[in-house]
Amino acid sequence: MELSNRLSAMGHETRLKILQALGANPEGMSSTEIAEHVGVMPTNTSAHLNVLRAAGLVSSEKNGRVVTYRFEQGTLKDVAAEIAALAS
Repeated sequence: MELSNRLSAMGHETRLKILQALGANPEGMSSTEIAEHVGVMPTNTSAHLNVLRAAGLVSSEKNGRVVTYRFEQGTLKDVAAEIAALAS
């Protein structure tokens, strides 16, 4: 079920763009920076980030009033390994 949830989270165009933006910025980004980069409203960005975080694809760290989001590449590697196992 975990694989299904992760693939579903990545299957949305906006969420995939968010992952691409975070992948290009390993130091992380705030939700405002992500919204500007992806071109969506901040409230929509937060909803997408919640889905990605629940799937384990994104982590967050709060420093004061700023929350920094980072792409969890290890989770994506796990997804790739599960897909590879299905293909063999």
